[in-house]
Amino acid sequence: MASVADYLKKREVERTRAAVFDKSGLPVMNAAAIKLSCMEHDGYETPSLNEKLYLHFRGYRKIENLEEYANVKTLFLESNGLRLIENIEHLTQLRCLYLHQNVIESMKGLETLSELRTLNISQNKIPKISHLKGLKNLSTLNLAKNCLSSSEDLEGLLECPSITNLDLSSNNIDDISVVENVLKKMPKLSALYLKGNPCVRKIKHYRKNLLSTMPQLAYLDERPVFELERVAVNAWKEGGIEAERAARKQFQANKVNKDRESMNSFRR
Repeated sequence: MASVADYLKKREVERTRAAVFDKSGLPVMNAAAIKLSCMEHDGYETPSLNEKLYLHFRGYRKIENLEEYANVKTLFLESNGLRLIENIEHLTQLRCLYLHQNVIESMKGLETLSELRTLNISQNKIPKISHLKGLKNLSTLNLAKNCLSSSEDLEGLLECPSITNLDLSSNNIDDISVVENVLKKMPKLSALYLKGNPCVRKIKHYRKNLLSTMPQLAYLDERPVFELERVAVNAWKEGGIEAERAARKQFQANKVNKDRESMNSFRR
């Protein structure tokens, strides 16, 4: 029975695959194409039962025909040819949205996705962050490799105070005031990626300055912030390099003493 079911499913997939192109031979996100994706990824033929949709690497130029998939929580749309974020305002259950590697030029179209937690819109053509006000639960935002350049381009981040993890790496941000004007004002930001921007080279003592300005950061670029670094940065901010050296030395001495006390306690 299993082999017969597999055969019938294979035939259905083949028939459906023939209906996913328009008259010019280009792929189109029609009902047949979405159904095909569900079948290929062990989803359900009934649209409302699907919580994940895999519509990536298809060559789509437009988001459409998702009206029946209102219960989707994760939507993969990366690596297509999308220019707009459109026709997803009804996907109010969406938690994760992946739109990277497209040609999107505006963030308009996200306003109703109040349950969204993760948004990846990296490797697009976004010149300005906007339309985040309605995303009250957004915690992870990836905007790497876009066209952001100034502090004004990033001011839209302040509309979304829930963001904890932010990737702005490899943009064209050369305005060092972005730290004071925007990033410092994000109350929950704990992980920040800025590498690959001109401003990183312009900020003297880049890592120390950012960690002293934003003490809530637990991760900066590719490195976590450990206790020793935090102690050293605080000392550097108060008394410069000599204070930092003294703080590092004292921290190590305290650690040795603590380890010795723990060993003695264990022996007793």
